[in-house]
Formats: sequence, structure tokens, C-alpha cells
Amino acid sequence: MELKIEEKFLTEKNQFLLEIIPQLPPNKDIKVLDIGCGIGSLLSVLKDSGYKNCTGIDLSEEQIQVAHTNGIVEAQLGDLVPFLEKNKNSFDLILGMDIIEHFTKDELCDVLEKIKLALTANGTVLFRTPNTDAPLGSIYCNGDFTHETLLNYNSAEQLFMALGYQNISVLSSKIRVTPFAKEIIRKVFNWGFTWKIKFLLFSSGRSSKKVILTPNLIIKASV
Repeated sequence: MELKIEEKFLTEKNQFLLEIIPQLPPNKDIKVLDIGCGIGSLLSVLKDSGYKNCTGIDLSEEQIQVAHTNGIVEAQLGDLVPFLEKNKNSFDLILGMDIIEHFTKDELCDVLEKIKLALTANGTVLFRTPNTDAPLGSIYCNGDFTHETLLNYNSAEQLFMALGYQNISVLSSKIRVTPFAKEIIRKVFNWGFTWKIKFLLFSSGRSSKKVILTPNLIIKASV
């Protein structure tokens, strides 16, 4: 069991280093909140990358204990909504990895509104969430029974625009497998499959301009 947790911790860290850290502001002194921080893998990567003022919050006592065992003392047990309400205008950056899909639509709108209030002026949010447009997307979208709200490029953009967020970007997530030989094969198959889907969209009269095909979406916006 411990080996599996350690493997999960390292796997998540590598993925966050690949797709999340490059999207963050270069100022390492900003105040960062990771909602649904789990076992602390993103907090660990943030610290390794030089971000000094990081806090994480999660409802799971078990996961917070694992985070503390891994030396991530910045992770704390708590309920997100009361925490946000107590910390208005406090964070320059709020991150949420694989968390927003667990809220109902009404709950998600309420949480995103409270996140806006917890951000400083010109603060930024960055979320990762399953992508319903991905090939075989049900593997990611329906693989967890607790998923409530699922998004694609258009619905993500619509949601954040409706709530008054600015500078909204919906980005592809990153895919990488090991060893390197498998990664080359994956890229070749992915290239062919992607063009097949784009051809199908074209043949149906639909533009592929706002269609992302990676398993997850990265949503970035400011206030």
C-alpha cells in the first residue's frame, strides 16, 4: 500500500511539472492556494519550483495525513467554502486539480464565485478537469462515480465568462508515457487519430477550432 501511494505521489509530481508549472506566473513570492490538495503532490512540486507561500486544503483526513508524512506541512484539513469565505482577497493564484468535476452545477458556480472573492486584484485561477470531447472520453469522465459536472472547451469557456472571469484560456493537457520508445509510438497513433477526428468534424460541417482532444482540459482565467 505504501509503495502504491509513493508511486502515485511521484507520478502526479511528474505530471504537474510537465503541464501545470509552465502555466504559472514567474513571480515565486505570490500567495498560492491548492484546493483539493490530496496527498500534496502539487504542493510538493510548487515548493520544488521555488514558490514560497503555498497552502493546500482538503476534506480527506487520510490524504492530509499522507501529505504530512511526505513532508508537505502546508496541506491542511478543512472545508473549502468556509475557508474561502474567511480568506477574501488573500490569494494571487488558486489551483484545483481534478476537483471541479466533483461539484454539481449549482455548487460549482457558488464555489467559483467564492474563489473570485478569495483572489487578490488580477488574481489567477488554474484548473484541470476531464474533457468530454476526448476520444474514449467516458473512461476519464465516467471513471469516477462521484463526478457531477463535466466540461468541454465551449462549456468551460461559457461557464467562466458567465461568472465574470477574464482572460479565459482553455488548453490541452499534456500526455507522456514511458519508456521513450512507447512515447514515440503513442505520438504516431495520436497524430493519425487526431486527424481522423478533425476530418469527421469537417465532414459534419463543424469547425475543430474549439475542440480539444486530450483527456483533460486546463482552464486558466483571471479576475
